[in-house]
Amino acid sequence: MVIWWVENVWSKRTNDDSLLNPRSLLVLDSFRGHLVDSVKQKFNEAATNMAVIPGVLTSKLQPLDVAMNKSFKSFVSVNYHLFYYYIYS
Repeated sequence: MVIWWVENVWSKRTNDDSLLNPRSLLVLDSFRGHLVDSVKQKFNEAATNMAVIPGVLTSKLQPLDVAMNKSFKSFVSVNYHLFYYYIYS
């Protein structure tokens, strides 16, 4: 899935400054799928340097991600329990 995204989304982006700076930097979280050799190779082929945020720093460096995930997980949990109660009571 990550390789598909690199080939079909990331590699298709336009960069008006590509002649001045032919490489890009992409900041990623520490999801294991980002760190496999095949993905690293695709990013290298796409002239992209990777910077990986360690998992323990997510709350400091990705506050929006943390806030959205907490709200989403809470919403799913409440609705799952309501559904489960409705079906099995």
